Amino acid sequence: AALNPSIRELVERILPLASYYTSICAFVDCESGLEYGTVMHALCAAVRQQLDTYEELVAEMEERLLSSPDFTLQQMWLTMHPMLRTFGLIHSVTSDIASITHADVLPRDDEPDEDEEDDSSDAGYDSDASQLDDGLEQGIVGGIVKGGEVLSKLWDRLTQLGGDPVAHTLFLALFREASQPYARTLLRWITSGVLLDPYEEFM
Repeated sequence: AALNPSIRELVERILPLASYYTSICAFVDCESGLEYGTVMHALCAAVRQQLDTYEELVAEMEERLLSSPDFTLQQMWLTMHPMLRTFGLIHSVTSDIASITHADVLPRDDEPDEDEEDDSSDAGYDSDASQLDDGLEQGIVGGIVKGGEVLSKLWDRLTQLGGDPVAHTLFLALFREASQPYARTLLRWITSGVLLDPYEEFM
């Protein structure tokens, strides 16, 4: 049977949440090890809090579905819609970081155009990502993104999207959490002259 057009439209609006969630979870699972540095570890912890918020919302929606016969897809969309924006913003920065850290596994410029078309379709999930993430087109030099470079990417988004209250609040919170290990290293260096940088992320 054909799906009602209005229901199809709502489902298509909600589906990107699943893609964002899967991608962000994969990033956190992969990058949260200390070999990627304490700053990245702190960023992943902050991102995990956003994932926990989403999972709580999903559980709430499931409970409402089971307990209320009047619960509709439209009501679910209205409740979940803010998370779509939040996840889109997080996905833009995590994808940017992963595209550099794991550049050796990404398609090269001399590979067939089919892969490039697939990448462009994924980029369409979020307009901010297409505006800010030009690295793939310019040819990325791989290497682990950590320390100050992670903070720079967060700060760039914080300043470039400063006119967007949602983006500003989100990236400010992520920046504050991620910068704590870096700030402690900096403070210790300034006050004692001792630079403890076991993961080579300070410079």
